[in-house]
Amino acid sequence: MLDAANNVVDSWSRGTYKGKRSHVLWQHNFHIKEINTISAGYEYEDNEGESTYESAWGYKESKKSIHNNSWYFHNQLLLFDDALSFTSGVRLDDHSTFGDHTSYKVGLAYRFRDIGLKLRATHGTGFKAPNMFQLYDVRYGNPDLEPEESESWDVGFEQKLFQGRVVFELTYFDNEFEDLIAFDYTTWRYANRKTAESHGLEVGLRLFPLNDLSVSVSYTYTDGEENDKDLALVPENDWSANITYAPGKLKLSVDLYYVDDRLAYDQKHKIDNYTRVDVSFSYRVTNCLKFFGRIENLFDEDYEGAVGYPAPDFSAWGGVKLTF
Repeated sequence: MLDAANNVVDSWSRGTYKGKRSHVLWQHNFHIKEINTISAGYEYEDNEGESTYESAWGYKESKKSIHNNSWYFHNQLLLFDDALSFTSGVRLDDHSTFGDHTSYKVGLAYRFRDIGLKLRATHGTGFKAPNMFQLYDVRYGNPDLEPEESESWDVGFEQKLFQGRVVFELTYFDNEFEDLIAFDYTTWRYANRKTAESHGLEVGLRLFPLNDLSVSVSYTYTDGEENDKDLALVPENDWSANITYAPGKLKLSVDLYYVDDRLAYDQKHKIDNYTRVDVSFSYRVTNCLKFFGRIENLFDEDYEGAVGYPAPDFSAWGGVKLTF
């Protein structure tokens, strides 16, 4: 209870957020002989959010909705007996709050079959609108947010050895962002970072010791900056590994993730590193019916994705997938 006579500040607070998402996707593929595949589609997404916040200073509530219509076109062209691959795509987003935005991506790859080498490069742009929570949550949202836009490119190669039993990959990437959406711990609301960039290397190794068994390891090094400071929440070192055993209709997988420590909300504090293990399985009864299950954070690792946002503990779910 607030005692104004003694000027006591009551710091209790509580809030809720409920969201609803509806999604419709249609895609049609056209094949021109065996060298050209054209994909065209339409996507509609509707989001509704309702949030409340109550504290000693009063009560606030918000109920909003946003929707986005998207049309996209993708083309893959194979030439010179499939040695050369050229891909291009364009996407138009019509957002109810932020209007029309167009993004694109192009890619080129060439395979030297005699030596098992594949060279590749891509370039593209991106558009990401703030979600309902980031915009309209009464406690943390910011209705003045701008959409996030990006431009990225990468170059790399893939080398197969020992009749494809070993595959080595190396990629250099570079990303530039405008109005990067991030959480501002000084205001406790979401905000835009005017300029941000990241670049680095991805290294991968895949092994196929048996026909039913695959093992993969990947490492990503990232160097990033935002507003002339180190990029927050992005680890410099990121490792992952996977073991998959798939005899017949059964498929078992184990995933291991190691994420290095990373900057929190300023240049002084860091979020601790963590290791997480996930397992999954699926069993295909027929071509139309499949059972599946997944366990995340098998060993109940205690870690945070961002300051004040602990990751879920051990969790498991499963289901049935029908294909017609």
